[in-house]
Amino acid sequence: MSTTTQSLKYLWTAVFDDGRVIEQPADDRYSKHLDTAEWNPSAFRDVLDYSEEHNLATFVLKDVTDGYAEYGIDLGDGMFWTWNPEGSLEFSLEDEPLTERKIIFFREMYQQQELGKEAGEPFVNRYVIGYEGKDSKGKVQKKVIYING
Repeated sequence: MSTTTQSLKYLWTAVFDDGRVIEQPADDRYSKHLDTAEWNPSAFRDVLDYSEEHNLATFVLKDVTDGYAEYGIDLGDGMFWTWNPEGSLEFSLEDEPLTERKIIFFREMYQQQELGKEAGEPFVNRYVIGYEGKDSKGKVQKKVIYING
């Protein structure tokens, strides 16, 4: 489940090498959500579950507030892309091709708090998408971009 009661600005779409598409629901509810559970994971758990047996091909964040921005990753070649009405950009953050790429995605949350006062509502400060992969020496490198929330 989402860690904020505010609507999420960006929702993700995951596309796998077998053609399966998993889209994040607006409430970020995991497909195996249990109302009686003390805690439930976010819908991203569905991506991780399916990734155990299938390769994630692309991962895209789309602005659902106005639909004019998109950020994505092709995990096959490590290319990132951005798109908005003013143009698009495709780029790599790799110095050398990495192997065994695995998705990185999370929302960085902030919560205002002052001494002696109740904490404010948590909000998404920024979204982080990218991947980790191994270089030619077997060392893990992380490549991520940050998107203001």
